Amino acid sequence: MEQNHSSRPLISVLIPVYNADKYLAETLPSIKNQTYSNLEIICIDDGSTDKSLAILQEFAQKDPRFKIISRANICKLAGCVEDKNLPKLAWWIR
Repeated sequence: MEQNHSSRPLISVLIPVYNADKYLAETLPSIKNQTYSNLEIICIDDGSTDKSLAILQEFAQKDPRFKIISRANICKLAGCVEDKNLPKLAWWIR
């Protein structure tokens, strides 16, 4: 059943990623399978040196709700908020 996106607020899920390839195979499908339809999943790869970025890109190719931001490692989640590539968020929960 198709849900009307205009009547439901957009929920943005931010996933900070650093060398997490072992955990992404469980994490990303869990978020992808949520039933709330007006959802975007923003994955911020913080300079991973493992296969994390490739896994994220694979999910983004299959599901347009996944958005990938890749950058050099800055080692702090607070930097995510300052990233110019992020949408303006109405609420920030952590």
